[in-house]
Amino acid sequence: MKKRYLGRAISVSVFALFVASACLFGGAESYAGEKEQDQGAVLRLNAVKQAYLARERGEALKVKAGVQAKDDASKAPMLIRVKAEEVNMATNHYEATKQNTVTIDGKAYYAGASGYAGHITANPSTRFSKDPFTGKSIDKAEAVIFADASSRVHYFESEETYKAFIGLANNAMPQGYTN
Repeated sequence: MKKRYLGRAISVSVFALFVASACLFGGAESYAGEKEQDQGAVLRLNAVKQAYLARERGEALKVKAGVQAKDDASKAPMLIRVKAEEVNMATNHYEATKQNTVTIDGKAYYAGASGYAGHITANPSTRFSKDPFTGKSIDKAEAVIFADASSRVHYFESEETYKAFIGLANNAMPQGYTN
């Protein structure tokens, strides 16, 4: 009974956090002096940050402890570099296990099951994504891939665009909570 209640409490907390972040960061903010593409990148980075904080809060609830505020080093764990072969490129989800290879025009794409593989083969648009920082369309087979705390993957055209994206993290934003 306690496990079920704790599970529901975590689910409700994560949902509430999602709704709150959508209200706070849903595009109503203005970032004076930044280019339009930077505004989109900041909003995506805030979503990554919220997923990270939600995971940290969930872990804290499991052990009945608070999440301590962190310094500048907290930017690093928000996204982790992952291997392309461990990503289901049809769902853009980090699976942490080797996926089936789909070779198209000499490029390797990865999918979990034959249905997903068929989707990648039949729909060329699933082979491309936008770099969260530059907004450029990039081929998933050639991308630098990072996953956030919710296992959602983000495709970057290079290490430099990843570093620029993560560099947008605002140190003044709250990093967590304490009990």
